[in-house]
Amino acid sequence: MTEGTLQLQASGTVDTAIKAVPDATIHTGSRAELRELSDNALLAKVRALPRDSELRAAACEIIVDRYQKLVRSCVRQYRGSPEPTEDLMQVGYVGLLKAINNYDPEVGDSLSAYAQPCVSGEIKRHFRDKRWQIPPKRN
Repeated sequence: MTEGTLQLQASGTVDTAIKAVPDATIHTGSRAELRELSDNALLAKVRALPRDSELRAAACEIIVDRYQKLVRSCVRQYRGSPEPTEDLMQVGYVGLLKAINNYDPEVGDSLSAYAQPCVSGEIKRHFRDKRWQIPPKRN
């Protein structure tokens, strides 16, 4: 692993190498500090940091970890479909990431209340776009 890069391990955790510039590195201590923050505080960090920031990616990862059950519950209702559950989980995570990027804490009270329709909608969109033999016209 090169200095300053992220490496996704089989367990799904992210390890970072020590960088020459300590301010831009995510240390295990800063990751633990991020885990202590509330959802709204993490969302504020996500909004404030640039898209290519490692700290922003770590904050997003923590939020996604917290909302895995929500994605699973949205996918559970489609377990009898011919689409593999793993594919639906991935589509659900796309919906969750869209919700994280678009949620405004000043407008709503709860990320989960905003994310649930986003995740469900993304799964329905997947079925509409990928599974129907003759796709309907989109107006």
